[in-house]
Amino acid sequence: YNRLNGTYCCEHEWLLGTVLRDQWGFDGFVVSDWFATHSTVGSARAGMSLEMPGPPSFYGAPLAEAVSAGEVDEAALDRIAGDMLRVRERTGALDGPSTPMSMADESELDRPQDRALLRRAAAAGTVLLRNDGVLPLDLSSVRSLAVIGPNADRPCIMGGGSAHVNPYRRATLLETLTARLEGKAALRYEPGCDNLRNTPALGPPSLAGDAAVSYFDGHGCRGEPSAVGAVGSLEAVSVGTPYPGVDAAEYSLRMTATLVPSVTGRHELRLMQAGRARVLIDDEVVLDATEGLFPGGGAYLGMMSAEIPAAVDLVAGEAAEVAVEFENRDSVLVSGFCLGLRSPEPEDLLGAAVEAASACDAAVIVVGTDHEWETEGRDRDTWELPGDQPELIRRVAAANPRTVVVVNAVGPHSLDWLAAPAAVLHTGFGGLEFAPATADVILGDADPGGRMPTTVPARAEQFAAYLNYPGEAGAVHYGERVFVGHRWHDALGVEPAVPFGFGLSYTTFEMSPPRLARSTVFAGESVSVDVDLSNTGDRPGAEVVQIYVEPVAPQVQRPVRELKGFAKVHLDPGEKATVSVVLDARAFARYDARGADFASAEDAGWHIDPGDYRIAAGRSSRHIFGTATLTLTGDPLRLAP
Repeated sequence: YNRLNGTYCCEHEWLLGTVLRDQWGFDGFVVSDWFATHSTVGSARAGMSLEMPGPPSFYGAPLAEAVSAGEVDEAALDRIAGDMLRVRERTGALDGPSTPMSMADESELDRPQDRALLRRAAAAGTVLLRNDGVLPLDLSSVRSLAVIGPNADRPCIMGGGSAHVNPYRRATLLETLTARLEGKAALRYEPGCDNLRNTPALGPPSLAGDAAVSYFDGHGCRGEPSAVGAVGSLEAVSVGTPYPGVDAAEYSLRMTATLVPSVTGRHELRLMQAGRARVLIDDEVVLDATEGLFPGGGAYLGMMSAEIPAAVDLVAGEAAEVAVEFENRDSVLVSGFCLGLRSPEPEDLLGAAVEAASACDAAVIVVGTDHEWETEGRDRDTWELPGDQPELIRRVAAANPRTVVVVNAVGPHSLDWLAAPAAVLHTGFGGLEFAPATADVILGDADPGGRMPTTVPARAEQFAAYLNYPGEAGAVHYGERVFVGHRWHDALGVEPAVPFGFGLSYTTFEMSPPRLARSTVFAGESVSVDVDLSNTGDRPGAEVVQIYVEPVAPQVQRPVRELKGFAKVHLDPGEKATVSVVLDARAFARYDARGADFASAEDAGWHIDPGDYRIAAGRSSRHIFGTATLTLTGDPLRLAP
């Protein structure tokens, strides 16, 4: 991406000028990622419109100096200004404060029809990886259910960083199943283990009500507050103005709340800060991080400190007043804090989970990650699910043959335990309606309609990027080139743990080999592919017909097969349908960059080579039900931009 915006190598002006502007017809503005700008002259010449974040380090005054020195032509500056003004004009941002793009107050849009749509979408995206017949749960034989796992009571519904917003609510699968099974089955809950990367901010149910916050201009929380408000957790992080009416250059705040612990014993406060903070309980300072050096952490794009601990003794049910006093002294770009609390844990969480599973008719384990593991600015540093979650799965599955695992994670991770439980659902981060949708799938009210969007290797060493990542001397070379995901596994003949496109249904389907409308077409023409599909089971369900293209004798190095079309079809029991997928010219094209010197690559672009191509139909990249051969005739063709 840095190359695209001209901030990495200035010789890539061709990309922005010829490809982005001329070929693609893009006439908006080009913005760098945060801190991705590394030059003034190269970026301006390439046409990067906006440096992020502000205040600028390479634009602003340095850009003005470059124009004055003749290093950047005034026409380039005019083009950059035009990019910015053009978008502001289109969005109405130049028309005054009443325009739709103005800084209006936030408002909620939480409509019943939206919730219903999100619920259907979350269920339709749930992937059934394994099922020995335990799903959907048969409540006539399941009179007791063990709900186990850290994400059962603390689900992750979205990623971290820029993917994170404040949700309207965050229902858990534990409370959803409890409500749905009331009077039908008795539930027991055990967390089993912990999987946190960072301690989450203190909030409900540990806090009795919202936390009150007072902002002050200047450090030291002195004088009258410049603003007051209320928040739901002990966290206040901002880039720029922390609250309307507060001076972002130098401010402080005091946040107070009532803490009601659920267990008695020695707890541990965990503070992350970008600035300086101290914590008081019942007016006694228990953690002081206002002076000294603290190691940096990875949270908030690496701008926060690592967690700073302090032990406190608390009694279950006894309210304690907790206060955080913070000032943005010593912060850079990001300022604020996050205060969490680790409660004493039973000595044998795994043992308690196994005991609960043994005593119940079935078990549902909810494992996964959270927005701190799956975020921007840092990579996950473990191939396994974090903590003792793999061992939890194995031990619970051994204790109860009707164990269902729900994987609440998004990035690929080790599935070497996949054969242990009776059923495995992969939900991803399902959004606001994650819990109701997952309950719908578990109880059979919805069919798991998702398919794996990535290949999951059997071992970490089987990733195409394994030999190139994390790189050396600050540089990562994308040596896998076009062999990403299943293309790498196909080229090497390596069997993945879960292939790309895989997913089961609660019903069964039969799929015919593909039929071509024509077996010979001129290069550049489209062709229609038909596949007959039948629901051979006794439940309604969805199947995804996937069409792959395989060059028979490619003239250059190409993947064995690539997905070029698909169709999701819902059928009732016994219903049949003919699925048609149209493959256009791009389905057979390869991209030719003609070397690294883009400036002389007049022929760079998408090219179609005449010859034979196998058209494969299947339900994943490794589950192919048949092929047909298509011949492209004519001369080699370069597609128009």
